[in-house]
Amino acid sequence: MRAPLAYLHTLRRWAWMIALFTFVSVVATAAISLELPKEYESTAVVLVNPKQVLLPGADTGYSTQLDQLVQTYVQLIGNKPVWDQLIADGIPRTSQELGQELTVKREPNTSLIDVTVRDHDPRVALLIAQKVIPAFNKSLGDLQAKVTKNQAQLDGLVPWSVPSEAPVKPVSPRVVLNIGIAVVAGLLISTAIAFGLEFFDDTVKNEYDVRLRLGLPLLVSIFFRRGAGRQQSRSTLALITMTQPNEPIAEAFKALRTGLLFSAVGDKPLSRIVVTSTVPGEGKTSTACNLAIAMAQAGKRVILVDADFRRPNLHEIFGRGSNVGLGNMILDDHPLEDLILATDIPALSVVCSGPAPPNPSELLGSARMTRVLSRLHELCDVLILDTPPVGPVTDATVLAARADGVILVVDGGRTPVAAVLRTRDTLMSVNARIIGVVLNKLRSAQGQDYYQYYRGGEKGGATPGAREPLEAPVGPTPIRSTGTAADR
Repeated sequence: MRAPLAYLHTLRRWAWMIALFTFVSVVATAAISLELPKEYESTAVVLVNPKQVLLPGADTGYSTQLDQLVQTYVQLIGNKPVWDQLIADGIPRTSQELGQELTVKREPNTSLIDVTVRDHDPRVALLIAQKVIPAFNKSLGDLQAKVTKNQAQLDGLVPWSVPSEAPVKPVSPRVVLNIGIAVVAGLLISTAIAFGLEFFDDTVKNEYDVRLRLGLPLLVSIFFRRGAGRQQSRSTLALITMTQPNEPIAEAFKALRTGLLFSAVGDKPLSRIVVTSTVPGEGKTSTACNLAIAMAQAGKRVILVDADFRRPNLHEIFGRGSNVGLGNMILDDHPLEDLILATDIPALSVVCSGPAPPNPSELLGSARMTRVLSRLHELCDVLILDTPPVGPVTDATVLAARADGVILVVDGGRTPVAAVLRTRDTLMSVNARIIGVVLNKLRSAQGQDYYQYYRGGEKGGATPGAREPLEAPVGPTPIRSTGTAADR
């Protein structure tokens, strides 16, 4: 059973579609209603002469005879002889039109009959209502003149209430009523469509999916501001915490940093963190870079390692001309101080992937890799490993087993729940500790709050478009290796 929070998430996610669908329904209904021809209504009320009840020789009671008599008159009024008589009296309508305009019904438990006329011309509606009873009585008289005098005769109807003025307000179309129905129908149909789309969309979309369907904690949600985020380059997004510290995305990574720092209180410190995903393109590298920058800005000595030999990116993101690093440390036993690269943030250093070996998984699981990681760990407070996705290869699984925790990056609205569950089970099979999920690239306007606040949303705020200076780094100087060749 879906939790109430899940329904709220669904309505919130598809609110734009529900609103648009309802708006279109209302506009279309209003336009059609206004274009429809107006109809005016006029009603005459007549009385069946009660002296005809209990006719001589009748075996039925008074009530039954009255019912039969009134129903007989109802049937006779709505027939062609009456229409022909109205046309002969000068009504400018055909028999077919009169048959559609006239409605005859008995008032319940009475001997009264309502004759209602609807016409596009209010004057014609009035004229028909005034002449319909005389026309009926005349056609009834003509009919009964053809039968023998010994047969029972029906009396003419007695006018009880005949309109004297033409109707002013049209009874159709009812624009307000139609719009109200369109609003209700639009809301119901669009809501049903939204829940249908949600039912068939088996992707990770919100906190409900992460916590209840994946069974994992949600570390942070990364919302992309409308018109930005997804259009930016990978390098821009990977360094946004440093270059644009007031952007909502940068604030989200600072929140992630705070959550990780507090999660280590009273437990084993998170000093070795693996960042991975299920499939390529979910933003794991950008997450690893921004997390490393945020940690360094908080005064932690951080080494960011590109452990993705399949698709290395850190050397391009940080503007290094040559890709030397982790592979050289493992294969060539290069000095660490030559391969740990300083960045513009004093507390942050980077180790690129280096040359790609023919067997990355075996290399990452080797004893040499264990020694390299231990040595790097000695030189920093936090070691962050950017690894390949878990789905295609096993590289991340090998490193996850040696880390203090794993951050799983999920592309919101793109990655299927079943695929993430397989990744979760794969990591758990090697006893990896999954810290939680970073729900990335959410397609929502909820991230606008930060943007508006930092852009002077209130009186006295910052000038629109202004950037605050980079946060002054707190902590030690850039990481430098001081070990001997034997230590390496």
